[in-house]
Amino acid sequence: MYYRGGGDDSVILSAFSTDGLCWREEPGERVGLRGEFVRLGSSDMVALPEGYRIYFAADDGERWKIYRAESPDGLNWGAETCCIDTGPHDLPHVQDPSIVTFEGCYQMYFMRFSARETHIYTSISSDGLQWSEMQCCQGLSDAQTAFVRTPNVVPLDDGNWRMYFAENTWRSALGSRIASAVSSDGLQWRRDEGIRLHPGGELDGQGVFCPEVVRIGDRWKMYYGGYWNKHWLAPYTLFRHRPR
Repeated sequence: MYYRGGGDDSVILSAFSTDGLCWREEPGERVGLRGEFVRLGSSDMVALPEGYRIYFAADDGERWKIYRAESPDGLNWGAETCCIDTGPHDLPHVQDPSIVTFEGCYQMYFMRFSARETHIYTSISSDGLQWSEMQCCQGLSDAQTAFVRTPNVVPLDDGNWRMYFAENTWRSALGSRIASAVSSDGLQWRRDEGIRLHPGGELDGQGVFCPEVVRIGDRWKMYYGGYWNKHWLAPYTLFRHRPR
C-alpha cells in the first residue's frame, strides 16, 4: 500500500500486508519532498514489465500538478517528471490520480479544482508518458452535490466502468461521503442509486474520502480515508477544513 503521510509537509510512504488487514510500515519514504515540492498528495501505481511506475500529486508552491516516477522494486523511485499540468487557469490545480488500462492504453482520472469548485477530469495515453487533452467527466454531480473529488475507477465484468468518488455539498472534506457511478465510455457517467459509504464510524465520524477499491476473487474491498471523531485537535482540524 502506498499512502500519504505527514501534515502540511506530507510525503508518500508504504506498508506491506499478507492478508490486506494487518499492515507493517516499511522504513523510509517512497517519494519525499526532494527540495522541489511543498507537499505531496495521493498516488496510484501501475506495474511495468521491468518494474513499476507511480503517479502522484505534488504542490510545487504555485499549484498542484501530477508527476510520475519509476522503480525496479516498488521501494526506490527515480527522478520525477511532470505529466499533468493545467498551467494558469480558472481550475489551476490537479490531484488524486487514478489509472486504469484498456486495449493497451492508459486512462487517468483526477480531480481538477480551484478554491471555489472541483470537478473530475480524464486524460488518455498510449504509453503512460504523454497524455491527451483533459476532458471533464459528466453526470457525477446531482442536486445535493456541488463538489466531487478523489476518483477511483475499476473495470466491471460487463465491459463498463465504475467510479467511486467522494462528494460533498461544500468544498471541505468534512462531512464528505463516497458515492459511485457507471460509464461505458469513461466520459458520460450515470450515478448509482444511494450512497456507498457514509461517515459516522468510530474512526471516520467527520467524513470519508479517497476510496481505493480492489477485487479479490469474487468480492470487492474498499480502502478509504476518514476524519476521526472528537479529539483534542478537533478545533484545528475544523479550522483547516472549513469552507473558504
